[in-house]
Amino acid sequence: MVGLGESTHGTREFFQFKERLVRFLVTELGFNVVAIEAGLADMEPLNEYIVEGTGTLSAALATQGYIAYNNEDFVRLMAWLRAHNRRLPVERRVQVVGLDIMTNTRGRARVLDYLRAHDPRRVQEVESVFRTLAEEQAKTPLSFSRERLNSVLPQLNALHEFLKAERTRLASTNNVAQLETLIRYTKQMVWWSGGTADDGTPVGRSRAMGFNVLEILSHRPGAKVIAWAFNSHVARRSSGATSIGTEVSKVVGDRYYGMAFEFGQGVAQVRPPDTQGQLGPLQQMQVPAAPFGSLPWLLSEVTAEDFFVDLRSGHTTDVKRWLEQPIPAHWVAWNQQPGKPTVANDTVGDYDGLFFVHRASAARPTKAAKQQAASGGGI
Repeated sequence: MVGLGESTHGTREFFQFKERLVRFLVTELGFNVVAIEAGLADMEPLNEYIVEGTGTLSAALATQGYIAYNNEDFVRLMAWLRAHNRRLPVERRVQVVGLDIMTNTRGRARVLDYLRAHDPRRVQEVESVFRTLAEEQAKTPLSFSRERLNSVLPQLNALHEFLKAERTRLASTNNVAQLETLIRYTKQMVWWSGGTADDGTPVGRSRAMGFNVLEILSHRPGAKVIAWAFNSHVARRSSGATSIGTEVSKVVGDRYYGMAFEFGQGVAQVRPPDTQGQLGPLQQMQVPAAPFGSLPWLLSEVTAEDFFVDLRSGHTTDVKRWLEQPIPAHWVAWNQQPGKPTVANDTVGDYDGLFFVHRASAARPTKAAKQQAASGGGI
């Protein structure tokens, strides 16, 4: 498994290098799942397009909700994956899946469809719970209420257990595959609302995405996964925090390779919030030169060329010690506000490799992405 990070969700050079990496990993090394930091259920229309040619690429990118991915370079990569898949039998086609728990519009709709058909008595209560989830999803990522989400956790747990019981009851029927999918949806809802793992420990967003990757690896024989997410998600968190990289490494060890993406200075596509805490239109934000002594500052001093460095190579004791120390690095949030800090401490040794570009330019959103953001839609 390979994790491809990014220190902003809106840097064009990151998308361009990832496009090259994904093409190489797919064609030369047989990788067959691209797992993205986007809603697990809401990414399904995109996967249906990539695998089967169902619908249109523009519609699938609009409904998945994460506006950061609706840009020219990502569109080109998805079109390439569709063309690549056309030449392959269905069982060998590359899939594009979501990992995130924050959005679940499609999941809620499909669970309600099942209940209306098989247990109408539950519909009214579940509709009420799902309204709460929908209202808080609309406020994501800045102003949703953790308290409101926690308030519906008991009902979500009960719904999740009901569907698991249905799976057992209907084990000999054709409904099992459908129920497995619905159970995955409700598991995301439970985790987002503050539910715990099977061992009773908390499940944060990054850890949940790690669990979703592990489910892919365990349920799809021969799966070779590319995870596409923010740097902090793909890192192995030596600080004790959980992440995709941390959870996957516990199971597959060194067969996981996590790569950070960093830059010196430039422009990033962001979506700052308005005064009410709601995400506003897309903007291009100038990111100042990295501060003296920071990771991007040090990398910019190495060479005038953009470069990649493998961090798994043999190191002296001093280098190992440096890799293990926190150091300021770029952390430009999708909802970054002008004037707010654009660096935060990171640990270089939490990654296996690092790609560095001196000057970053903003990702190029599609016309549809600009319109969706301007109207207050998506994330």
